[in-house]
Amino acid sequence: MSRTNLVRPRRRAGSPHDYAMDAHFSYSRGRRLFSGTARVCDLNAEFVGFESETPPPRGTQVEMHIAWPFLLQNVCPLQLVVQGTVVETDSAGAVVRIDDYEFRTCGRFSFGQAPTAQNACSLIA
Repeated sequence: MSRTNLVRPRRRAGSPHDYAMDAHFSYSRGRRLFSGTARVCDLNAEFVGFESETPPPRGTQVEMHIAWPFLLQNVCPLQLVVQGTVVETDSAGAVVRIDDYEFRTCGRFSFGQAPTAQNACSLIA
């Protein structure tokens, strides 16, 4: 498989994950923490292919939070949290080999706009 096919995988007809999904990713280099946004264009049991303006470097351990396109019991938003290693990268995106994953519930602002200061509240214990 060529490098281009890895970094910009094509969705297969009838693929069970034929959705473009928003994602956030983070990784650390030394003592610095980096993060970015992505658009997942291919997902299977072993790899996540995504487009990003600031893809992580090859060989980096990343954590991705992917907005899942279905609700839990048609009510609760879900996210797929993936830990893995970047196996291919270029200026347009990357491919992560999945080492571990889990589904988590998430709040309504996880992938949308954060609440404004007037809507924010604090809790003092």
